[in-house]
Amino acid sequence: MIAAGLFKVSPGYYAYKFASQALMVAAAAMLAAHESTLALLGSALLLGLFWQQAGWLCHDICHNQISQSEGCVWWNTAFGLTFGNLAQGFSCAWWKDKHNRHHAVPNVHASGASALNGDPDIDTMPLLAWTVKMGEVGKDDDTSRWLISVQKWTYLPLLLFARLSWLQQGIQFAWSIKEDGIFNNATKNDDLKAVQEASLSGSMKYAEQILLILHHIWVIALCSQRPTILGGIMLWLLANNVCGMILFAVTSLGHNGLPVYEADERPDYWKLQVTTTRNITGNAFVHWLCGGLEYQVDHHLFPTMPRHHLPKAHELIVSFCKEHEITYNEANLWVGTLDIIKHLDVVAKEFLVEFPAM
Repeated sequence: MIAAGLFKVSPGYYAYKFASQALMVAAAAMLAAHESTLALLGSALLLGLFWQQAGWLCHDICHNQISQSEGCVWWNTAFGLTFGNLAQGFSCAWWKDKHNRHHAVPNVHASGASALNGDPDIDTMPLLAWTVKMGEVGKDDDTSRWLISVQKWTYLPLLLFARLSWLQQGIQFAWSIKEDGIFNNATKNDDLKAVQEASLSGSMKYAEQILLILHHIWVIALCSQRPTILGGIMLWLLANNVCGMILFAVTSLGHNGLPVYEADERPDYWKLQVTTTRNITGNAFVHWLCGGLEYQVDHHLFPTMPRHHLPKAHELIVSFCKEHEITYNEANLWVGTLDIIKHLDVVAKEFLVEFPAM
């Protein structure tokens, strides 16, 4: 792969991605100024897709896919803050801390008193339980039990509001706010919060705060072009719904519904990455929509590889997995989503049997 140049970035590819982002948000702003309902829907769709595609760019940047030399660390920092904090309203430091731990132990339960050795991306209680063990923290709470029992129905609606959760967590992290607000996590851990707080300080903390404020200022300015306050709120909410549904449906397809391991029982590194990860198949539009994460397995094995080289790496990795008789997970958007919903239903039924109502 190194000899084939698969870790070398194509500046032209990312120049195109940056330019397309600028055009998308400009078109969203122009449509927002028109009074028609159709213009409102078009603006919301484009703004939501702008945030969603900015998420994939920030993902590439924070994995050092765009600039990998030590002398250009500041490029990654600057671009990360631009497409993370300013464009999306997500704290870049918060996301990198969370995402690095996810890559180290995908679909791994935290063990012991600390949450530091588990995958934070499957820590979605009390809203969703991916395993019976995960649901155990809510076995004595009526609300948690009900949420688990109906999770196959709530999964897709929850995606509509997932971006709002990340907006809140970005603000919490950047300003060191202790209270979890409406998106309270049932398995929050003081050790984890201490580690996160230590990862953002000094001038970088102020930079993140300023850029998060600027994000909300430009979004308010764009939405306020609607002729009424209600119209502006509708534009903002619909755009968040579009982004949340697409962004988190894709990331969820990458891992959810696949094996979950105990921390001390997980397989070796490459087998862990392959068995807990799912690729998404589809046409050219699906590849654009998924921003490289349609090759989630390949990305997890080689996270610094620029996404435009993942198709070539994919061919080699599939062959390698066949040689070692390791199942390579792939599904299209619809089948993969259905598999996730079926998995949630199975977990809910097992949970109710394991922990019957008192």
